[in-house]
Amino acid sequence: MQIKHLFFGIAFFGIFFATKAQTLSKSKQDSLMIIWKDVSQLDTIRLNAVFKIAWEGYRLKDPDSAFYYAQLQYDFAKSIDNKKFIIKALNVQGDSHLIMGKPDKAFDILSKALIITEEIGEKKLKLTTLGNISRVFQAKGNVEKFLEYNLQILKLSEELKYKEGIGKSLSNIGQIYANKGNLELGLEYYNQSQKIFEELESLYSLAVIRSMTADIYSQQGYPEEAIKLQEQNLAYFEKTKT
Repeated sequence: MQIKHLFFGIAFFGIFFATKAQTLSKSKQDSLMIIWKDVSQLDTIRLNAVFKIAWEGYRLKDPDSAFYYAQLQYDFAKSIDNKKFIIKALNVQGDSHLIMGKPDKAFDILSKALIITEEIGEKKLKLTTLGNISRVFQAKGNVEKFLEYNLQILKLSEELKYKEGIGKSLSNIGQIYANKGNLELGLEYYNQSQKIFEELESLYSLAVIRSMTADIYSQQGYPEEAIKLQEQNLAYFEKTKT
């Protein structure tokens, strides 16, 4: 087991609340393309198809193409005044710019999405958008803004009773404080996050928290406690083959 599996950065919790991006099989992508081009289908079915093409089909392997299909989604959604799919399209485009190393362009697009979420009172999509904006400031190295947006995410997640979002934002906030040298406060947030992920039985997320907690213990001069957590992670990764 390589040591790199034991330690995680804050980037693990970078992408918030969106559907997990994955690479579509060619047959699945072809099927979605047929649905998108079939004007006899319901508008929302077509929009969902092109959204999946952009997000699941191209996001990781070709962000330029993801941006292109998101633009098709945006244009069609705008033509029928479907603001939810406009927001989704803007989030894909903002994400594409982030992947391509253009955080300022990402911020401009995501800020437009955020305004629309507030206009229509769409809190779940606002949460997604706030999460992606937080990634902008993470990429730019602006710790204070990254903290500011994570505090907003925490507040909204609590309002929506969205436990995964609560756990992720707590861990991000803890990491921020730990990186700033406030190890005690960082550990406090990690402990809160751990309780959430224990409730959710999110084993991988718990492994992340154990790793970051072990780092704090090491810095505090408690190597035995750190080693115990690392050994738990070793056992987890050996069991799951990850």
